[in-house]
Amino acid sequence: MEGNNFINELLNEINHVRLNPKFYAKKLRMCAQSFDGDVLRLPELKNVLITNEGAIAYEEAAACVENLPKLPMIHLDPNLSFAAQAIANEMTYYNDVSEMNSINREEIMEQYGKYEGAFAMSSDVGSLTPEFVVMNLIVDDGN
Repeated sequence: MEGNNFINELLNEINHVRLNPKFYAKKLRMCAQSFDGDVLRLPELKNVLITNEGAIAYEEAAACVENLPKLPMIHLDPNLSFAAQAIANEMTYYNDVSEMNSINREEIMEQYGKYEGAFAMSSDVGSLTPEFVVMNLIVDDGN
């Protein structure tokens, strides 16, 4: 999947959660039913997904998402997108995910514009589809 297409589909998936959290909770519960112990087996996954917490993490995430209010759509900001890509590029220099905490995200963000207040960043490594990026960020298996 081409980069821009993946980004657009990812944005659509995020907005899907924001606009219809109850439906997304059902999607998470459907995944929870596809566990064998801590292993998620879905037909659309080429490989199995080995998790730390198993179905319970998906059930907990579904319960949380189900109670969220409907939120407005978000749109891509070009400067924020450039900053995110620069941070992702920096991440490729590290072999271990925990080492990525040393990246100075604030300094990179300031190269692309000014921001007020605080910001947070979530990363997903290894998901092959926008749907699984969003689900993995919501479930946050092991945390």
